Amino acid sequence: MGGRNQSRFNGQTGRRATICDWGAAVTVLFVGGGQEARTAMKQIAASDCGVHDDGCCTAMRWQGETSHYFSQNQLYNFIMMASSKLKFYSGIGPHSDSREVPGLDDALVTDRTKNYKKQNILKIGTWNVQSLGHRCKLDNIILEMKRYDLEIVGISEVKWKNQGDYWKEHHRFIYSGNETGDAGVGLILNKEWGNRVRNAELYSNRIMLVKLQLNDKEILNIIQIYMPHTGYSDEVIEEIYDQIDEVMDLTNRNEKVIIMGDWNARVGCQKDHVTGYYGYGDRNCRGERLIQFCKDKDLVIANTLFKQPLNRRYTWTNATTGNKSQIDFIIVKKTDQKSVLQSKSYPGADINSDHNLLFMKIRLQSKKKVRKFNNTVKFDLNKLKYTECKIRFQNAVRTSINGINDDEVPNTSNEKWNLLKDAIKNAAINTIGTTTNIPRKPWINQEVIDLIEERRKHKKRRNLEEKIRYKYLKMP
Repeated sequence: MGGRNQSRFNGQTGRRATICDWGAAVTVLFVGGGQEARTAMKQIAASDCGVHDDGCCTAMRWQGETSHYFSQNQLYNFIMMASSKLKFYSGIGPHSDSREVPGLDDALVTDRTKNYKKQNILKIGTWNVQSLGHRCKLDNIILEMKRYDLEIVGISEVKWKNQGDYWKEHHRFIYSGNETGDAGVGLILNKEWGNRVRNAELYSNRIMLVKLQLNDKEILNIIQIYMPHTGYSDEVIEEIYDQIDEVMDLTNRNEKVIIMGDWNARVGCQKDHVTGYYGYGDRNCRGERLIQFCKDKDLVIANTLFKQPLNRRYTWTNATTGNKSQIDFIIVKKTDQKSVLQSKSYPGADINSDHNLLFMKIRLQSKKKVRKFNNTVKFDLNKLKYTECKIRFQNAVRTSINGINDDEVPNTSNEKWNLLKDAIKNAAINTIGTTTNIPRKPWINQEVIDLIEERRKHKKRRNLEEKIRYKYLKMP
């Protein structure tokens, strides 16, 4: 800490007064019942004496006040929190969010930690834009991406001819269409993710796959789709699902997959293995088909998992009737469900479309416990039971230690111990040798299996003889 802390016991109140000496200024503070005083004590303990704009208490305002009290344990904890460089929580109004400890060189939350967390979390969205039309509409999407801090946005109903891949304003746009400019899908990525594109499979004007390199080993697969509306026959819908299956076959089992877009299906609010409680409206037959697809592939629909107001659930508004539906979805593997941090729609995002921008925040790298293997050499200590081997080992240790010159003896105790340890290990290697773990003999064998089968026959205990036989039939 930056100053001296002294405590003085007050006999009348049974409390303690603490003198905090921060350089030339001396602060005497009695604290206890007030939440404001509690915050001030935390700030003083962390050398934070600045005035803040939230109108709440600060250490500056509370210097010299003597109307509140602190218990000894509370005071001690605050001082220790500051000296341990922990993150504080003030618990008042605008200060209710976590705050970094000011005045500490190695605070717990460093820039490095922030950067790691930022890189570890992806903010992605999907949007049916009802035709990009003129290319200035692409600029509109990029502005909305910046406004909502989105890194990747999938586009449905692009309606551009053929296929393309180009950069615009530090964003990369990859799209897949056909010769007539019907339907069309695309993906807009910011500069960082645009440079991570490994390859793109522009499958059709309704399906595309982009592979992104997360690190040296991990790949993120993003599949953008645009399903036909209810006016198309079921045969066409099944053909599109078959194509999605073919695209998913291009991904490896251990890779992350995000499938998103306008599915033109309603899954409703009823919860099952692939949806949560927070859908919108009723389920229709196309929604049943989407549910079956997710079950077959072990997928979950992310934007039905989080409790949101109704205006953050629906994704489409009928321009004629004003009826609202949830027909756009972001889908992930069930194994990645816990990595999804948030998903909702943004009705305020504008691109002159009757669809809302759908958003998801996902953690890309799960917290894995690294298994530590014990690489310690195991010596064959059983050999020391024999007198001849024991004497040979003792002589080897003695010779190794006596061979150390006086000028080679280190000064510190740790270095001396390391020298002695090496002498013992070398002697053990040369005399008793090492051993490996011998695999245990399997407990179950064919004899045991036969006994299990015989005991199963007598389990029903239909007569006294079988009951006795079952009771005394034991494993070897």
